[in-house]
Amino acid sequence: IDLRDTRDFGLLEQVYHDLYLVCFTDPDEQEDLEQYCSRLFDPQMPIPQPETHFLVAGENLTDPESRAIGGFMIFELYRESSCGLLTYIAVSPIMRGRGLGRKLMRKAIEILKTRCTG
Repeated sequence: IDLRDTRDFGLLEQVYHDLYLVCFTDPDEQEDLEQYCSRLFDPQMPIPQPETHFLVAGENLTDPESRAIGGFMIFELYRESSCGLLTYIAVSPIMRGRGLGRKLMRKAIEILKTRCTG
């Protein structure tokens, strides 16, 4: 799921607390949840500001009661130069070794290709 498209604050909040903060423990490397809300859910910032995408992988992601977060990836599209920047990626320890990181990367590349060619 790309949270930019689904606009699911509950899922964003769960991923942020259950995996993002757990994997990126240095406060100097962390961004605030509110910053992600703004970048994902507020009206798009004009160029040259990047377009932020927050991919989430797992099971039953649309059901807050039964969802299981497997991993996430945050990347930015710099529309003026048509390039992407991967800023964060993490896979839950119990989901590692199953190719989930590779799947997230493929999805990010697919989105970048689509958004760069219009």
